[in-house]
Amino acid sequence: MVKSGGGSVINMVSVAGFGNLTAGRTAYASSKAAVMNLTRSTAHAFAKDRVRVNAIAPAGVGTERIKKMLADRPEAKVAIAAQQFGLIEPDDIAYAAVFLGSDESRMITGHILPVDAGSFAD
Repeated sequence: MVKSGGGSVINMVSVAGFGNLTAGRTAYASSKAAVMNLTRSTAHAFAKDRVRVNAIAPAGVGTERIKKMLADRPEAKVAIAAQQFGLIEPDDIAYAAVFLGSDESRMITGHILPVDAGSFAD
């Protein structure tokens, strides 16, 4: 990317990286927070080369695995209830990636984009 004059790197993290939201998931949340910090640090390191580095942080995405878990464990629905718009569809993550990879986001680097259906709205 440096030789070609720039580009876009998109890391995938999770809203769990903003803080350990679920007991027993400390290692998972810590690993996502580490990639968030890597995203910011790498963005600074490569800004001079016009390489943008951002990350997408989804909340609960309606994959087949998640849908099965919700069916098998009704108590898990509490976490999804915090998502004001319900389960996130995989396409919603794809749309965010298309935006971050496009020229429309050419002035955005070092950011973590939550795709969280409003679960972190203040």
